Amino acid sequence: MNQRIFHLLIFLILLAACWSKEEEIFIEPSGKINYSIEIDQKEYYWLWNYYKYNADTLLVKIIIKDEVKELGERIYEYNDKKQVTTEIKSGPYLSNKVTYFKYDEKGRLIESTHSLIVYKYVYDLYDRLVEIQLWNPEDEEIYSQVTRYVYDSLYTNRIKFENEYLDEQNLTYSIEYKYDSFGNLFEKYMESDTPVIFESGTLEEIFYNNKNQMVKKHIYNRKIPPYFETEISYFYY
Repeated sequence: MNQRIFHLLIFLILLAACWSKEEEIFIEPSGKINYSIEIDQKEYYWLWNYYKYNADTLLVKIIIKDEVKELGERIYEYNDKKQVTTEIKSGPYLSNKVTYFKYDEKGRLIESTHSLIVYKYVYDLYDRLVEIQLWNPEDEEIYSQVTRYVYDSLYTNRIKFENEYLDEQNLTYSIEYKYDSFGNLFEKYMESDTPVIFESGTLEEIFYNNKNQMVKKHIYNRKIPPYFETEISYFYY
């Protein structure tokens, strides 16, 4: 085999390898979030989150970056009903973790699992989420941690209060939800005995454009200066 034929064969092999490699194809669906910018005034950092969608306009990836490098990503997998079945977190900014999701025949999320932690979701007669239970799959007993949701009326899906309990009686945090005249959530006020979750007195304000798209969040603490801590801005296709 002469040298020219040998080089041609090598070229064809490399070309075939490039063709066989599946390339990710993303689309830019109108009205979907393109990217968000998070500015933390307390820790003095900026984060960019880039949202990627497949041909069905389903969110399949979020890429997280700072000013100089990529920090991690979230990858989402779906079943044939377009329900999220797997979330994969990776990278130095995110703890490497895989979460699996299960649904019932009504399409309601009933279980999520990662590592040895299992969350079970409980609904009322109106198919509203009313409780999240933390389970131990090894001894099949409910953990002492339970999150409960209270709605603002019998006929709406608007959560009024979110409360987490330990040992069924010790309240670890409480969140009050408020809505505008369009039904958009515009304020969450949080009280907590567990600073790891968030500081007690944290207020989250949510702003919308004239299309009722969320465009900004302000998160700050009304009890601990500096009051303003984090701003997140959202930009759409």
